[in-house]
Amino acid sequence: LSTQITGDVRNAKTTAWVVDGVAAKQIATLPAGPLSLAVGLQYQSQQYSDNPSAILSTGDIIGGGGEQPSVAGERDVFSLFVELSIPIMKNLDAQVAVRWDDYSDFGSNVSPKFGIRWQPSSALLIRGSYGQGFQAPTIPTLVMPPARSNAGGSYDDPWYLAQAPGGCEALFNPLYCGANLSVTYSGNKDLQPVTSNQWSVGFVLEPTRDFSVGVDFWWIRQKELFGNLGGDVIIQSCIDNFDPAALNCNSSPYSSLVRTRVTTVANVGLITVMDTAFNQTQNFFDQNTNGVDVEAKLRIP
Repeated sequence: LSTQITGDVRNAKTTAWVVDGVAAKQIATLPAGPLSLAVGLQYQSQQYSDNPSAILSTGDIIGGGGEQPSVAGERDVFSLFVELSIPIMKNLDAQVAVRWDDYSDFGSNVSPKFGIRWQPSSALLIRGSYGQGFQAPTIPTLVMPPARSNAGGSYDDPWYLAQAPGGCEALFNPLYCGANLSVTYSGNKDLQPVTSNQWSVGFVLEPTRDFSVGVDFWWIRQKELFGNLGGDVIIQSCIDNFDPAALNCNSSPYSSLVRTRVTTVANVGLITVMDTAFNQTQNFFDQNTNGVDVEAKLRIP
């Protein structure tokens, strides 16, 4: 037998209102040229909602990925930036900028940027920059409520193995032996922002009016990137580090993400079993990236 379900599966909506403005003005004249100032501001209003149908919310569809709860949130974002263009010498100038962002549901951050541009001749330009970046968590990663699903693999509950006489071989129980153990997904209101540092240095060589080549080397270091370990990783680590005498997997680096409960099991009695692996969005890792951009232009008459 098969069952067909008709109707709306989910109703999801994202709304964003953005108002911004920029003003620029020459504020002084220095010996090497004009000193220019640019100021900008921005306001954003963001709303997010995702409402699955009732049958999706309950997780009653086999193979449907478990519970899918409704998620809703909103935020206001205020931003302000200031940038100075500073002539140092006739062929050397610098840029100094700073940006402030404030999130109503998260916090604020200040990101500076510095750049320099030197043109020793009409055929050669040398440039470099340094900046800091900031990425706030999205609304769902902050406010998604806990939702239960199952692990992708099949496992023997290590607590059951340690307390049931003879383990799964003697007292097989499909809830704890070769089972798709519970995994709980959720957002995390304690997430930290992803921050970054970026460097670049390069040159543009234009030996003739018809040909130029530019080379830029860049490095980006990101910290506290968002991610999910995955329920299977958490469960397997707990199994590999389980202490049957102490009834815990405290040696696992992810032991704090495993929850247990006490329940009565047929033919065994009142025991502790694994309740769920809590697969919450976390700031898990840093990442370093570097590369080189090459651009060549040839104008054919």
